[in-house]
Amino acid sequence: MTALTEEALAGHAHQVIRGGWTVASRHAGIVFGLLVLTPVFTHELAQNMTEAKGVGAAIVIDSPIEPVHRRSVASAVLREVDATDGRLPDVRPAFASDPTQPDSAELTRVGALLQDRLERAF
Repeated sequence: MTALTEEALAGHAHQVIRGGWTVASRHAGIVFGLLVLTPVFTHELAQNMTEAKGVGAAIVIDSPIEPVHRRSVASAVLREVDATDGRLPDVRPAFASDPTQPDSAELTRVGALLQDRLERAF
């Protein structure tokens, strides 16, 4: 490999040095960009997570779900979100209830609405 490289670059030393500087500059620019932009992106992700939790809480609190169910549903939703390790959670199981309950249709509707909002946010 060394012999082939020497033969390919023979007589082109000036071009090789300029090419090396070009590649090094490109890599330095990428590293610099990542160093500058990564904190910006992670801050925005944390801010979006906080806003999403607020919107999700508002959907549950403002819904006509029986007050007795709201707290348990909110806790179940947070458990679902925390268990996903950054992946898109499926919060609909948190809204599953006994179909004979008077607000079971509303629980299903609110669960679908919250899942839709999560999917659009992701």
